[in-house]
Amino acid sequence: MEVYGWGSGTYGRLGLGHREDVAIPRRLGGVLNGCNVAGAACGWYHSAVVTSTGELATFGSEVTKCLGTLRGGGSGSGSENSDSDEREMPLGEREGHPGAEGTDNEKVNIGPRLSPPHILRSFPSRVTVVQVSVGSDMFGAHTLALTKAGRLYAWGYGPACGLGCRTNVAAPELVSKFMGLGDKAQASGSSHEPLGYGRHSHLRYRHRAGTARQLGMQQLRPRIVKAVCGGGFSVALSSDGEVFTFGLSASGRLGYRTNFRAQLTPRRVEAMKGNAADVSAGA
Repeated sequence: MEVYGWGSGTYGRLGLGHREDVAIPRRLGGVLNGCNVAGAACGWYHSAVVTSTGELATFGSEVTKCLGTLRGGGSGSGSENSDSDEREMPLGEREGHPGAEGTDNEKVNIGPRLSPPHILRSFPSRVTVVQVSVGSDMFGAHTLALTKAGRLYAWGYGPACGLGCRTNVAAPELVSKFMGLGDKAQASGSSHEPLGYGRHSHLRYRHRAGTARQLGMQQLRPRIVKAVCGGGFSVALSSDGEVFTFGLSASGRLGYRTNFRAQLTPRRVEAMKGNAADVSAGA
């Protein structure tokens, strides 16, 4: 099964090697030649394709490191091409709106050379990707990849990755800290929150309690069966029907009340009570 692209070619997100709009579907080549494609995801800045062998290809703009190809790995790391002066940046920065407090919405230099489809080699060995999702908003873009073992990897715009950091993430990293209210906290109606950020949020977190247990939260080990990206936030569905959300909290998009501007680690939506069959997210 091959993959075709058409429509707006801005940022090279069609994977055809140029920024021109395309009215008639065209087959993607390069590293995808001869590959059996199992799934694909399209975003404003970039796109991604999963092959039947569990490999993942990304292409488009490297804004906020959303392609996962910048060397150095880890939060806020990466490099810029030094042979060009052409830059891409999040719309929020381009229009004069700063990113969420504490983020590094730096301009990422992708140069006149576009980023055609390329296979990510930064996953640990024996990782088989079965699903991918991409998301974006004016502050940047991020990517989620789900493995056959039910584990979730994230990279790109930091607050939407669920890795507990605000800086952008250059390469795929495992999302491991899933939190939910314990039985006692649910019975007492506790509304304490896990790690987030905003004005003085870290000070409130430290003063109120020193551990997740004191906050009424406990770390969970769900098997994730689906993950989707929204505009600056993400949603994950577990095999038990639990819904976890993380990222920017504006407009109630996370499904629970919070005083933080962003939820930095996945938090279970307690109102769903494990009854969810599917999830989706919008910009």
